Amino acid sequence: MQREPGPHVVTQRPVAALTPAAVAATTELAMALDTALDAAAQPVKIKSVAASVRVMQFLRRTSVVRIAMRLLLNLLWAVFGGGVVLALEYALAGVLCCITIVGIPFGLQCFKLAGLALFPFGKDFNDSTRSAASFPFNVLWLVFAGIWIFLSHLTLAVGLAVTIIGLPFAVQHVKLGMLALAPFGVRVREVP
Repeated sequence: MQREPGPHVVTQRPVAALTPAAVAATTELAMALDTALDAAAQPVKIKSVAASVRVMQFLRRTSVVRIAMRLLLNLLWAVFGGGVVLALEYALAGVLCCITIVGIPFGLQCFKLAGLALFPFGKDFNDSTRSAASFPFNVLWLVFAGIWIFLSHLTLAVGLAVTIIGLPFAVQHVKLGMLALAPFGVRVREVP
């Protein structure tokens, strides 16, 4: 059954305008891409060899760039943004809270904050999983620790936001501060 080209089909100059070496390389990539798309049961069919090369380059570039930027920003954060110090402080507070039986839930929240404080880029939190059972714990956390942690992150964020280059770090401090207000019932997840 022959289909009409849809909006997903990219038209490109004829293959004859390419050099023979480019035709061979792009044909091989196009066959690999079509095989991968068929294996994944994707309905997208790419008609042009040059278009398939563009799709492959785009997919490779976006995922590699995203991973590289996350790695670079996380390393800069750990060294210059205070990530290592914050993570150690949260981990130490978690250990101290876990010494007592009553403090174990609070210690676990400190460990959650320590993980996010060490490498915050590429992570987000989802608070839609909160339940009524986490409310009293969040109130206790807010009164004894949350408001002070939030204010310290907010102060650091304002200080970093004054410098233009510090804006990405300021955003991470605001994210950590918002999580520090009420961490119970919140899940930290990787951003796709």
